[in-house]
Amino acid sequence: MPWLLDSLGKQDFKDYEIILTDAGSKDKTVEIAKNYGCKIIPGGLPSKGRNEGAKVASVTNYYPLFSEITPGSTQYYLSATHVPCGHSQ
Repeated sequence: MPWLLDSLGKQDFKDYEIILTDAGSKDKTVEIAKNYGCKIIPGGLPSKGRNEGAKVASVTNYYPLFSEITPGSTQYYLSATHVPCGHSQ
């Protein structure tokens, strides 16, 4: 996960938030996310986690990512699904 968060921090676009939907991690996931300033909420399996993240997002556009994907990779572009949140800026 650090490589994903590092990659996001290096991009030119800075007006974003990172929401971690945690499904009960037993490793250092939550600790790492806190160190990067992520918003952390309870999640669940992937679809539940994505939905819970969209509910609390304070942005208009929501792109769910997974920790094993690095921005710039082909997997990133294939998995970064745009989910309109219905929030106005």
